[in-house]
Amino acid sequence: MKKPDAIEGKPLVLNAAISERFTKEIKALMRVMHRDVAKGLAECFSAYGQDAKNSKGGSLVSQARILLNALLDKYNPAFTILAKKATARMIEQVNQNSATSLKMSLKDVSKDLTVKTDFMGERLHEITKSATEESVGLIKTIPQTYFNAVQKAVMNSISKDGKGIADLKRFLTPIYQGNERKAELVALDQTRKVYQRINSERMKQLGIKKFKWLHSGGGAVPRALHVKLSGQIFSFDNPPEIGEMYGQKVHGLPGDLPNCGCRMSPVFDFEVEDEME
Repeated sequence: MKKPDAIEGKPLVLNAAISERFTKEIKALMRVMHRDVAKGLAECFSAYGQDAKNSKGGSLVSQARILLNALLDKYNPAFTILAKKATARMIEQVNQNSATSLKMSLKDVSKDLTVKTDFMGERLHEITKSATEESVGLIKTIPQTYFNAVQKAVMNSISKDGKGIADLKRFLTPIYQGNERKAELVALDQTRKVYQRINSERMKQLGIKKFKWLHSGGGAVPRALHVKLSGQIFSFDNPPEIGEMYGQKVHGLPGDLPNCGCRMSPVFDFEVEDEME
């Protein structure tokens, strides 16, 4: 007969400064882009609007569209460059943080043994490459999403006989703030996700097959399922159901779903022979 015996390491906690730096880089370029748009539209309305003192002639609609297309052409490559550089820095920092936090988590468990946690195998390289492509792809969509919303607001303002640029600015500010918030969530989600993916792969390579789910306790509307999962132990090979996406049930790890701040701790699950056997 065998009795299960499990030893739990300390919770693996992501360094919040990593996602904050990642977010800061993205938001800095977004601010520059938004200023360019606001300034360009103000000049466009001043030159081609109905109330322009010295109208240059031409259609305000067509000139606004030309301006926004030109600015999109300017910022698309800028965000592509930023996405690659900022993501590379983020993943490098997450990789280092993962090695350090995992080592600290296993310190008490491993006693006098030295556990190497900063290794990089083929599978970890694949994980970081996949995470890089996903993160870069999401960041690259920021200008297109932003300009689509701005163009719609501009066209609505003109067609509905708005009060010029002053009226339009009321719509530009919330568009910018909404897209800025989306960028923050993308940066945070991607940082959390790659941290958990690297951690889980390192644990599996160290022979750790299970983890304990730890609910973050944060969020105004916590996921009821994640609250229920908290404290339970799962296998990496058979992760729990964590919610739904696109109408399909999803099984995964803490941090896999958007806005999930849940954590995990490594669990050594041994089987010890009963002395009476």
